[in-house]
Amino acid sequence: MDFLDEVINFEENAYKEGEEQGKIRAQEESKKESIKLGGENGYYIGKEYGFIIGYTQIVDLEEHLREKHQKVIRSILATEINEFMPSEEINKKIIFLRSQFKLLLSLIKVKLEYPKSIELF
Repeated sequence: MDFLDEVINFEENAYKEGEEQGKIRAQEESKKESIKLGGENGYYIGKEYGFIIGYTQIVDLEEHLREKHQKVIRSILATEINEFMPSEEINKKIIFLRSQFKLLLSLIKVKLEYPKSIELF
């Protein structure tokens, strides 16, 4: 019986060690995946933010714009987003920017379909 007890103990210890190593690997993989996802989301949000601001600055160069147009342009250009803001605040600002940008496009009567690469996190 001593030999069988040793075999059973060895298997239990090996199982416990394997389980612990598996948990550690799973945590490392989930960290890597979340960092990757955060980087991709940040990249696409930055791209969309840059596009909206850049396009709005080009529209702002027009001289024949009415006060309504100017008000929307000022609200877009005054919206700032940076990486130090909480994600909830970034989400709110991106939603605000998207809506103001759509309003601006409707005011200047331009149909523009631009791809939004991500859903907000």
